[in-house]
Amino acid sequence: MADLEQLLNQGVEVWNRWRSEHPDELITLSRIALPHVSLPRINLRQANLRWANLYMSSLNEAILCEADLSEANLIQANLRQADLRRARLLRTELIRAYLDAAHLDEGDLRYADLYYAELLGAFLNGANLRHAHLGRAILRRAQLRGADLSHADLSYADLRAADLQDAVLDDADLSHANLQDATYAEQQLLQARSWSTARR
Repeated sequence: MADLEQLLNQGVEVWNRWRSEHPDELITLSRIALPHVSLPRINLRQANLRWANLYMSSLNEAILCEADLSEANLIQANLRQADLRRARLLRTELIRAYLDAAHLDEGDLRYADLYYAELLGAFLNGANLRHAHLGRAILRRAQLRGADLSHADLSYADLRAADLQDAVLDDADLSHANLQDATYAEQQLLQARSWSTARR
């Protein structure tokens, strides 16, 4: 079996070439420590990255669909335009992470910490965000159709022009959230805490 960490240290081009030659190889990189690493456009599809330390890493346009990043440290990481569809991000630390235009459709982000994260134009359709911390997150023009945001903290979040059609907002905290030009049904807000202070 290849030494995966050594392969990673050889750079994205070497890694992605190896991945294309070994598409069925099991990628186990749990607890790996790669803070400040620059791996743009790397292919980590279905990789096990649980508890990984990727603090301030650059993973823009990375392929991370169906990867397990549960409880990983992605604080201030650059994940712009990354493919995280159906990824597992349970209790992942994404404080101040950059997820602009990232694809997180059907991802599992329960209890994830996205405080102050940037999700401008991100795709979160059908994502599970139950109990997620999205306080002061930037979600302008984000696609959240059918997302489960029940019990999520969206206080002071910027949801301008976000698409919240069919999203579940049961007991979500929308206090001081900015919902100007957002798309949603009025009854959705009736299930949310502090809905009367949300701005449209």
